[in-house]
Amino acid sequence: MTFFAAVVNERAEHTFKTLLLKKFDGVTTVGLLLTLVLIFAFQGNTILEKPLHIVLIAVPLGFADIFSVCDCVSCMQDIEAAT
Repeated sequence: MTFFAAVVNERAEHTFKTLLLKKFDGVTTVGLLLTLVLIFAFQGNTILEKPLHIVLIAVPLGFADIFSVCDCVSCMQDIEAAT
């Protein structure tokens, strides 16, 4: 990487972290909540008519979340044990 590219890359990373992340932090949360509300508003009948489909989607996602949390906890314990 050339010196110019390194300087531009460092400046871009600094700008991204200091300006854009702070600016859009609240917007992303509101956008996620609005998306969920719209999905439930427009697909409420489908959700109520086909609860088995919702369970078939929710159970694997729940297991993935549980295993992800367990993996993070074990990583933290490994880090604490190493220090």
